[in-house]
Amino acid sequence: MSKLYGSNKDKVEFRIVKPMKLSDELRKKMYHDLFEVISRFAELSEKYFVHSEYPVFNLVTCDYQAKSETMSADITNVTGFD
Repeated sequence: MSKLYGSNKDKVEFRIVKPMKLSDELRKKMYHDLFEVISRFAELSEKYFVHSEYPVFNLVTCDYQAKSETMSADITNVTGFD
């Protein structure tokens, strides 16, 4: 089960919630892979778009143990980090 939460119909701001059961080894692999992908996009942003007119978006990635197996992840308002 995966849920996509958006702040509006255009999904300009979004959260993807995906409950998972993984071994510690797979979680570490996932973290490493996500870090590499995010770093590549951040590098593109820093090299080619830093002086552009595009809006700035913050990317927040988190991983935490769920309170129960049937409960989906809590959605936390992460605005105001500027």
